[in-house]
Amino acid sequence: MKNSLMWFRYDLRIKDNEALFAASENEFCLPIFIFDEDYLKLQTTSDFHLNFLNNSLLDLKNNLKEKFNVKLNLYNGKTIEILDYLISKFKITNVYSNKIFKGEFFNRLDNNVNSLFIEKKVNWIQKNQFGVQLNKRVRGKWSVDWQKFVSIPITPNIESKYFLEDDNDNSLFTFPNTSCQQGGEKFALSCLDHF
Repeated sequence: MKNSLMWFRYDLRIKDNEALFAASENEFCLPIFIFDEDYLKLQTTSDFHLNFLNNSLLDLKNNLKEKFNVKLNLYNGKTIEILDYLISKFKITNVYSNKIFKGEFFNRLDNNVNSLFIEKKVNWIQKNQFGVQLNKRVRGKWSVDWQKFVSIPITPNIESKYFLEDDNDNSLFTFPNTSCQQGGEKFALSCLDHF
């Protein structure tokens, strides 16, 4: 049995999400989001970001429930400890996520995550969701590679699949109420109607 974990990071949508589509191709899929307690302590993490993130997560949670009748499993703590727990509990063989921009914090975190996955013999499949060339960029060739990426058809819609739920998620979060741009897939798609 192949169980996958869909680790949502900065890709909080179900439409045209290549990593989610690939994760759903496994026998079972557990969709998760982790609030890393160390990320929440960074100076660059602001109330503005947390409110936008909260809107986006609420929308993702509603979309997963509406489309697949599954909950988004939310965790708060150390990413490594949470991933280790989930891999063991659900016998995860593949973890899917989308590539992200990395500063010092995420470089260190992803190196530790990669080490954990190697130790646990888990495949980490990262998809390039936004056409961003993070590795091996060649000046003068970037725009050609980007054009190839944006010419690829969007990811097919996911048909009903078997999703897992964790009864031990710890989704108790408090967010400051700050006036900011609204987040979420539905809001973003509704903005397209104005163009």
